[in-house]
Amino acid sequence: MMLTNGSGKRMMLRNDSGKNPHIRIPQGLRDILPTEASHRRMIENIIREVFTGWGYGEVIPPTFEYFDYISRGLGEDKKKGLVRLFDKNGELLALRSELTAPIARMTAMRFKSMGFPLRLFYFANVFSDESPRLSHQRERTQAGAELIGSDSPHADAEVIALVIEALLQVGLKDFKIGIGQIDFISKVLRLTGISELDQKEMKRALVRKDMVAIKNGLKELDSSRAESILETITLRGDAEVIVRASRYARDEASSSALARLSDIHKTLVRSGYRSHIFLDLGIVRDFDYYSSVVFEGYSPRIGYPFCGGGRYDYLLGMFGVDAPSTGFAIEVERLHDALSREDGEREVKRPKVLVASAQDNFLDIMSVASWLRRKGIVAQHFLGEFSLEEAKTYARRMAMDFLLIIISMEEEMDLIDLKKDLIQRVAPEEMERLMEDQLKTVSVRYRGEGNDT
Repeated sequence: MMLTNGSGKRMMLRNDSGKNPHIRIPQGLRDILPTEASHRRMIENIIREVFTGWGYGEVIPPTFEYFDYISRGLGEDKKKGLVRLFDKNGELLALRSELTAPIARMTAMRFKSMGFPLRLFYFANVFSDESPRLSHQRERTQAGAELIGSDSPHADAEVIALVIEALLQVGLKDFKIGIGQIDFISKVLRLTGISELDQKEMKRALVRKDMVAIKNGLKELDSSRAESILETITLRGDAEVIVRASRYARDEASSSALARLSDIHKTLVRSGYRSHIFLDLGIVRDFDYYSSVVFEGYSPRIGYPFCGGGRYDYLLGMFGVDAPSTGFAIEVERLHDALSREDGEREVKRPKVLVASAQDNFLDIMSVASWLRRKGIVAQHFLGEFSLEEAKTYARRMAMDFLLIIISMEEEMDLIDLKKDLIQRVAPEEMERLMEDQLKTVSVRYRGEGNDT
């Protein structure tokens, strides 16, 4: 950066951080650098294998759609956060802020005649223009699954089991899925005589976990009704939650809502997932389309949910299809954050080799690098006039494991272990054995790269 001092002479200001203060990106957006991008692709690939293994088929909805369709079931708060645009015909469009409504629209258009239940999954970026917070980015990546056309509690148990299996397969160990019942909470609030407007405010406060706002909203109720609501929304634990909550099930509908939650919990416990689930009647998701059982995933290492979902029995009805459904979305960035902070996390790392030629023979470099890649090794070409020091410096800067210098394709090569700073001179026929040794699994801890929002 150039400035002038008092005498008019130009001065160069160093930017030791490597950042140009005049180049920036909008608040709430970020660049994903190679190490994190590699980790995230690994996470996505594993989750994709889990989803397909459970019989779910991948779909890719458009990035933007008509505002009217993409906003159905979102609620006023979420609608305000949609990124809007107009097409050349003046039609109001919006970038997707989640995938459930777009997949509901897709189902009504593409799958209506196929029969249900239908199992779909997706990986997609989503966008919102909400005020960026520490845990909120304006562009995020979600991985999710939808089980469409079944009102069975077994469908709810299936999608919760699916998200647990996906998390276990990516290597997350310390996590819990909290399971709530928004239908039961709605009925308890209604039976206590709280107005429709106050019920909405209460649910917004529950989404924020704002107990001060909740208690303020109950001030006009008599103490017994206020206490019943407070106890209900703070019930957390195992099967005893159902027993304690049943005291407030004052009609058949609320009893039925609790019975559904109990069935799902029993199914998951009997399927071996007890250590990863708990019941929490204070969970209220921040989408209006949820109608029954809801759930969220938590890690003790991050302060916000990294996945969430639930049952939405009426959303597809907004598109003309009667299909009760359930599903979830995993926030990939948040999951990566939880993994990166969890002790003992490992990633399989392929050896990386920079290939150079002492004779500056680029055809030799291309030939050897291609051979290495066929062996499963990451190989990069050294460009420019050969210099041992320059090649080593560049290789270390690019986090290479080895520098391979071709002395002669017929006679010998130098293999430099950059971590140990050791050099081996080997004949070409020995190279295959050495490289196969390097293909043994290497584990490294997750590590982050400097990313700024």
